Parts: sequence; C-alpha cells; structure tokens
Amino acid sequence: DWNISSVRNFSVLAGRELPDDMAHLKFRLTGTRDSITLDEFESIIGESDINGEFFMQSGEVPEFRVGLTSDRIDLSAYLPEPTEELQQESESATAAPKKDRLIPDTVIPMDELKKILASADIRIAELKLGPRLLKDIVLLGAIDNGALIVEEFHLANTRGGVLAGEFEIQPAETGAELLLAVQASGLTLGLPAKTEEELLALPPFELDVVLHGSGATVRELAGSLGGYVRVVGGEGKLRASALRFFTGDFLSEVLSTVNPFSKTDPYTNMQCIAILLRSDDGVVTGKPAVVTQSDRLRIFANAKIDLKTEKLSVDINTVPQKGLGLSFTDLVNPFTKLGGTLARPTLTIDPEGALIEGGVAVATAGLSILAKRFKDRFLSAKDACGKATSEADPDFQALKDYYYPDDAVAR
Repeated sequence: DWNISSVRNFSVLAGRELPDDMAHLKFRLTGTRDSITLDEFESIIGESDINGEFFMQSGEVPEFRVGLTSDRIDLSAYLPEPTEELQQESESATAAPKKDRLIPDTVIPMDELKKILASADIRIAELKLGPRLLKDIVLLGAIDNGALIVEEFHLANTRGGVLAGEFEIQPAETGAELLLAVQASGLTLGLPAKTEEELLALPPFELDVVLHGSGATVRELAGSLGGYVRVVGGEGKLRASALRFFTGDFLSEVLSTVNPFSKTDPYTNMQCIAILLRSDDGVVTGKPAVVTQSDRLRIFANAKIDLKTEKLSVDINTVPQKGLGLSFTDLVNPFTKLGGTLARPTLTIDPEGALIEGGVAVATAGLSILAKRFKDRFLSAKDACGKATSEADPDFQALKDYYYPDDAVAR
C-alpha cells in the first residue's frame, strides 16, 4: 500500500517536469521461483485510475497474462508539447541516411512468437490525450502456437466516431501470413489540432481496410499484398500544414506544388476527400487513387505503385474552382507527375517537362497531357468524391467477401 504525495518528485527520473498529482497504489504480489502473480492491483494517479492483474510463469515456453480496466486515464499532463514531437521527428528524418529501398528487408520474427504464450484483456472507458478524448477502448489479443492474434480492437470518440478491427499473423510455409481488417467512421485520423475549436472543425473520416499477404520478410510480405484501402472524408477545416505532418520533405514539396495556397493560407476548407487504393499481388493501383475538393481546388490523382520494386507512377491533375475571381495562370500548375521509386521519387511540375530531382531542375522530353487520363465523369462531376467512391465500392466489397466470407475466419 503506497502513498505518493506528489508525482512531481519523480521528475528527475522522467527527465522532464511531471504534474503535481497525488498517487495511491495498492496491490498483492505472490509467487514462487517459477511464477509471479500480481493481483488486487488498484491505482489512482491524479484523476486517473487503473485496476487489474498480471501473471507470469517461467518454463520452456514462458506464459504471460495481463488484464487491465480503467474508468478514466488522463495523460494530457504527461505528453510532450506538440512542437517538441514535431522537432524530434524532423531531426530524426534529417539524420536518416538516404536509402535505395524504403520497405525494409527485415525478417518477420515468427520463431520468436513460438517461444512465448501471452494474452491481454485491456478495457478503458475514457482515455484523455490533450484535447482528444477516446472512449470505450478494448484490446483483446493473444500469442499462441506461434501466432499473434488481435481478435478485437475498438475505440470511440466524443463525436460519435468508432474505430474497430482485427489482426492476425500466422506461421506459414512462406514464413508468415498476415490478415488485417479495420473499419472506422466519424474519426479525425490523428490529424493535428492545437485547440478544442480546431479539433471540432476537423473533417470526419470513414476508413475501411482489408489486407492479406505472406512472406518471410517485411519486403516480401508487402510485395504480396492483396486487398484495398478506402478512406473517405467529409466537410471540415484543416490546417494547411496538416497533411505535411505525415510526410517528408519531398511530399511536402508535392503538396505545395499542387496547392500553392498552403504556403499563405493557415487553413484549407475541405469539402471532401477520397483515397481509393486496390492492391493485387503487391501492385497498388487507383483510377482515381485520390480525389479532393476544397473551396479553391479539386485535385485528382491516378496511381500505380509496385511494392516489389517500389517503382511508382502518379499522375496528378489540379482544377481551380470556378467563381473565385482570380487568375490562376501563375498560381496553379494543372499537371504534375510523380515517378521514380518510393525511396527516390521524382517530380515533374509542368507540361514543359521541368523535372525536380534532389532539388535540381533537369530538362526532359516533355509531358503528355495528363488530363486525358482522367475520365470526364470525375473532372465534371459535382460530387467527384462520391462518384469515384461509388464506382470503387463494388470491387472493394467483392474483395472483403473473399477474405472474410460470411464474416468467418479468413481463407
């Protein structure tokens, strides 16, 4: 039974100033040389509580069991400042050496999974992370007979959004076989927001992902992937830098090229966004792959990415919205093409063929009129996102029915 007058007294161990929260921990620890049981665990730290039990048993195949419940966990005061996170990510990206391949050739450690038995049952009613409040968090999973299975993952937010899914990676002749299914609605997908007002203004997203693959390494598994990724977003207001939060310098350059307003306007008023990708034996395609509509621009992209070779070909067409009373001749370049590989992409930014590679402009033989590759039904549709989504959905549903027939265990 342990009372702590202030968590701040442990700041020296954390390497940063901790909040002035009282804490109370109570538990019973029993066991032998071969096993340990921690039960009757109850803890209160500030306004947070955690209760549960833990069991560990040694042997040829060690066994672990964890069960945790909580009515509320508030980590807001323990999180680093957003600027601190961004700076650390930026410094890490700058320090990373340039690679020939982006997808690592790392061996999937299936043999290690055979050396352990484990199960987890974690349930949290509320988890507060700064301005974000997540609810009804559930994680049920196990490691058994060399397989890692997350049979249920679920969380919700205060805006009615829900994220749920399941995941498994099983031993196979090829090394490992992966199956992932995730569905979500009404989520903001982790887009950055500094205030409660910005958080409420973010566009809500739907997410539907089904992926299957196999291989001995991460690269082999990626090169075998089948399935789809479907992301559809509604109306909302984004910081112009929000998408750059997830990208490196090169993709930031692409975003600035297709949307020059992001350099001057702090926010983008989104009307819709759709990301529609299908993967067949590691070849990812989308026609269109991306459609976005804002109050100023509509952006369309066709894509083909071979995850075996990492070669990519992405055609982007930018269409200014009518009625703005501005001349976009010197602002918006309607045609952009991405080529090269995931690790070493190249960007063509105008029909005259100015190629940007490593910050150096290189003359090319010219660029075909990419607009011809986008069918008129997308360019002229009032709801381009909805039209593209409705055409892709039957194909995606067929893939889901194949991997999850009648919601049963995957083939």
